[in-house]
Amino acid sequence: MVIEFGEWRLVPADGLNWELCHRHETADTTSARRSGTVGDVKWHRTGRFYQYGTIGNALRYAADVELKNGCHGRVMEIEDAIH
Repeated sequence: MVIEFGEWRLVPADGLNWELCHRHETADTTSARRSGTVGDVKWHRTGRFYQYGTIGNALRYAADVELKNGCHGRVMEIEDAIH
């Protein structure tokens, strides 16, 4: 089961934890150049993990990032997911 909201998704990492992922263009890095994926839009792991009882914190984190980036429409999608 995956929980998806806007450009964000929570993916089960193990039996107790979820990892927050974000969909965006792949940055120009050495490994991306080698694999030919520079500029591809795909899901990227954030390294942020949440337990079942803290999934609301993941949504709040994503909303905060979107607000800082000026993406108010995406924040509304996340608020809908919270409700």
